[in-house]
Amino acid sequence: MKSRNYWPHTVVTMIVLCVIACAWTIKIALDNPVQMSNLYMDKYQAVDDNINTILIQTKQFDEKYRVGSPESILNIGKNDFSFKLNTLDGLDISNANLKLLLTRPETREFDQVLDNLDFKNGFYEAKNLDIPKVGRWIVRLKIEIDDLVAFKNIEYMASKLH
Repeated sequence: MKSRNYWPHTVVTMIVLCVIACAWTIKIALDNPVQMSNLYMDKYQAVDDNINTILIQTKQFDEKYRVGSPESILNIGKNDFSFKLNTLDGLDISNANLKLLLTRPETREFDQVLDNLDFKNGFYEAKNLDIPKVGRWIVRLKIEIDDLVAFKNIEYMASKLH
């Protein structure tokens, strides 16, 4: 009886399995592309270049102003969103330039951007925000007052109407 050497078969099998694992990894990566961050409503290169200025201005903003808690609850379908912007003394700020971004944390597929929100009765209002899916949603605000620019994030859980 002749003795067989299985090492060559094992080595070839391991190489084939590695090639299959690499191909599977590449397929998964192509099916799930990287989503660019929209945390500061700008390309990440611009944010990276100016992050110190952004953080300093946000701190200065927080020392002068306060963003009031939003009054709305998000549900599937059309939603209205409103919030207060006050000085720390409680005076309403009506001359701010605002940009609102409604987004989901894991994708930019459902992003909605609204510029120049309306100021009515002490509240900034965004109308007809469409929430197509249940789950986590983030309202990102870019607030410009005089020379200060600040960014605020408010997270919600959207649900179906009961």
